Amino acid sequence: MDIGNLMKMAGQVKEQMASAQENAEKILVNGEAGGGMVKIVMNGNHEVVKVTLEPSIVNSDEVGLLEDLIRAASNQAAMKIKDALKEQMGSMVSDMGLDLSSIGFPK
Repeated sequence: MDIGNLMKMAGQVKEQMASAQENAEKILVNGEAGGGMVKIVMNGNHEVVKVTLEPSIVNSDEVGLLEDLIRAASNQAAMKIKDALKEQMGSMVSDMGLDLSSIGFPK
């Protein structure tokens, strides 16, 4: 396989990855705990888009703030996972002797 074909394939992989990421944002799943007292909605990018707490489990004046804090903390953890996986993939690619930084892989 020549370098031209390899670069063409790399471009196609980049396009497919971008498309998959766009589609992942459209996937929504629900999770719940405590018999439905705590509910979250998460998209395919592991981003929490909504948190709902049963008001009876906390002071009702603080429910909105607590929901936002849980969402923010969950999203921060998900971002750290994404970063760690991206770094791991970059290391694997580098170990194979490839430089795919032009298609979004880290060096």
